[in-house]
Amino acid sequence: MWYNVGVKMERVVAARLPKERLARARSLSIIEGSFATAMTACTGGTILTGFALWLGASPFGIGLLTSLPAFAGMAQLLAPYFTERQGQRKPLVLLTVAGQRLLWLPITLIPFLALPGAWGVALLVLLVTVSTMLGAVAAVPWLSWMGDLVPKDMRGRYFAMRTLVTGAVGLVLGPLVGLFLDVWQDWQGRDSPHGFVIAFLCGVGLGLISLWLLGRIVEPPMMRGEVRSLLAQLRLPWQNGNFRRLILFRGYYIFVVNLAGPFFVVYHLQGLGLSFATVYILGTIGNLAMLVSLRWWGPLCDRLGHRRVMLVNTVGKGIFPLLYIGMGVTAPGVPTALTWVLLVAAQLFGVSEAGLELAANNLQLNIAPREHNTAYLATYAAVFSLCSAVSPLIGGALLSQPAASQIDVGPLNVGGFQALFFISGLLRISSVFLARTVHER
Repeated sequence: MWYNVGVKMERVVAARLPKERLARARSLSIIEGSFATAMTACTGGTILTGFALWLGASPFGIGLLTSLPAFAGMAQLLAPYFTERQGQRKPLVLLTVAGQRLLWLPITLIPFLALPGAWGVALLVLLVTVSTMLGAVAAVPWLSWMGDLVPKDMRGRYFAMRTLVTGAVGLVLGPLVGLFLDVWQDWQGRDSPHGFVIAFLCGVGLGLISLWLLGRIVEPPMMRGEVRSLLAQLRLPWQNGNFRRLILFRGYYIFVVNLAGPFFVVYHLQGLGLSFATVYILGTIGNLAMLVSLRWWGPLCDRLGHRRVMLVNTVGKGIFPLLYIGMGVTAPGVPTALTWVLLVAAQLFGVSEAGLELAANNLQLNIAPREHNTAYLATYAAVFSLCSAVSPLIGGALLSQPAASQIDVGPLNVGGFQALFFISGLLRISSVFLARTVHER
């Protein structure tokens, strides 16, 4: 069967390179990932959302900023075509990652172009979309490349350690960037864009260091099967029943997650009036919970299986948005209760996110055959991108029509952000029924 063939080929690949070189490559990948995470801390998440809000983005605009780049992730479907014919993954990864990071340079110029109305937001969405598209093309061959560097029986522990280290970088740097923006705006005023520009430029510098390190990581020989057309390759994952069920689960799951996911930061900043530093502190607490939990999620994945860890954390991440119900009602009169709810929510998110993403990402590597595995990984990622792109548009449209998003939750009548969080939470929990259809092998 293909699984046994994959194990044998894994041994062949490992035998072609000295163990010392493979071990060094894995260590170098952790360092490279740390610099890439540092770039994300300076350019993504709360910083990017805050910059979009500074440009005057509406909730629907925030939804576009999330969904259109996710649509661009469909470009991953092109990756198998280039990698299969070239027989190498590293050149494609380096080229597309370079373009992805250099595109942040024109983004820093947007505040100085004096564009009318919503044109600044439109240009931001366009540049972030193209940058994301290039990163998406790189993601599939990079994951296949890493799959050859890391033996199957140590993937849980290795990727847990890699996430632990890179997450620690984000844990330290994220709040510092948020604090820098708060201090800058207190000094220069909230009308000044220079704090965002400085953060973005620092991110580009860190990203280029990451690119240099990536170029120093050895690529094991790529297993090549029969050369097929792109369409023939992309049909393969749908003919594999188990992998098809994994695709359907993850597609549905990210759809219901992103229905509300992009708007938690907006709710923190606008609905609750939290500062950038406070939002980053909450993120830091979540990241700390993620890092601590990775110390047991990695070994548990290797010992109990990735499927079981994925099931548990699917439910946990579904409970997270439900904790926000009634928050707007209790916040004015009971600030202490609000603080505790936010702290619990941040920790639950961190623990569940760590276990779910670690298990699901390793599961796709284990299930996908080694032959033509870029086609499997690309299809998985493309469906993931498509589903994550559509739902923020729906969420943003609902938030733009408050009367259409009113729900009775027990004695409370919630609307707007909280109604969206409630719907997303219930749908996340329901996805466990799809997850149960996926088998470990």
